[in-house]
Amino acid sequence: MRHGIEVRVASVELSDGKFLVNTTVQETRGDAYDFPISNLIEMRSTSGNALPYLGYTLQGTPRTDLTVHVSAHEQFPMALLFEPPPSHVPETSFQLRFPTGKYWSSQGRE
Repeated sequence: MRHGIEVRVASVELSDGKFLVNTTVQETRGDAYDFPISNLIEMRSTSGNALPYLGYTLQGTPRTDLTVHVSAHEQFPMALLFEPPPSHVPETSFQLRFPTGKYWSSQGRE
């Protein structure tokens, strides 16, 4: 949780040649807030390189804004889109890194 914004990752999938990270975002402190997408999640390849962020979908609508507005106590689904490395094969592992220093890996988590 950061600035009262809690992010839950529901799933990660490869869709239309892009990584789709399905999340639920919730404001927990009772404040409206505009938060930068870069504060949510960074996706990294096996080699440790950050994958390019392509945008997100909010209520099914593709967006490329760099910030998202959340109202007090609001909760909504949001999908983040990342570009896989050119040599991506489905068996390759990847990591989701969070601003708290925690990470999730397709081979385990910390």
